[in-house]
Parts: sequence; structure tokens; C-alpha cells
Amino acid sequence: MEHRFLLADDSASARHMVRQILASREEWHICAEASDGDGAIEKALATSPELVIMDISMPRLNGIEAARRILEDCPHTPVLMISAFDPGPYLSYLFKIGICGFVRKDTVDTDLVPAIEALLRGQHYLRPTQHWLSLADCALGDRLAGPHRDLAGDPVAAVAPRLAR
Repeated sequence: MEHRFLLADDSASARHMVRQILASREEWHICAEASDGDGAIEKALATSPELVIMDISMPRLNGIEAARRILEDCPHTPVLMISAFDPGPYLSYLFKIGICGFVRKDTVDTDLVPAIEALLRGQHYLRPTQHWLSLADCALGDRLAGPHRDLAGDPVAAVAPRLAR
């Protein structure tokens, strides 16, 4: 079964790296690319990808806002955020608006394929630090997939009410 992805990143080298990783799977194809958030929205609406891979930091419109707008119009399209930076304070907001996963660019070579596989199965993906795992576990519970499950431990009860809003 063929899977079609939209790839949005302002870095041509990052897009090239993701294309190379996706080429390892015959059934995975990039149906459109964008180098800024506005272009990502336009191409998502025009091509109806099965999954969006989006950088957080992009010109004209950042990836977080672009993803939020794509999810308003295409609520069943999973969005995987990638970034060279830790999402830190944005993590709970990312999941609140409907982002399904996050991968750091320095782990794309090992984490992109399992992240995409999880999103295609309808799960969420996150492989960050213990602090992030606790926040994500509170928000997502068993929907969270990836090699981190044994690391997550008990959710941090203090943040659960904030993530549930």
C-alpha cells in the first residue's frame, strides 16, 4: 500500500536527508514539499497527504502554526514535527493542537522510520527526555508509541489537569 507524505522544512539539506530515509521504503512517497509554513498549508490542501512531516522553525509562518491550520482543515491527517531544538515548553501545546509526534533532527536517522510507522498505525511517537515523556504520558497514555515506553514510568499527576484542557 502506497503512503503519501508532505515534507515541509526550510532547510534543503534537511529535506534531502528525509527524502533519503523515506526512499528506504518502496511504499513511502513524498507527494509535495514546502520550504515555509504558508507553502505547507497550501500544498496540504492541494495534495491531501496521508501524513505531514514538518519542521517547527520555518520562515513566513512557523511550523507549529502551519500544523495547527492544516489540522483545522484536515483533522485526520497526522502531523510529525521535526526540529533541531527541543520543544520544551511547547510540547504540551503541540499535543493539544493535535500533533501526533516529535523527532529531533539529530535523531532523524534512527527515529524517523519508527515515528512514521507509529503515526500510520494511529499512534503517537515521542523519544525525548524523561521530563517530556512524563508530560506526554499524561496527555496520551497508551496511544504513545516508541522505544521509550519503559522509560516513561508514572505520569506526573500535577500536569495532567493542564494537559487535559
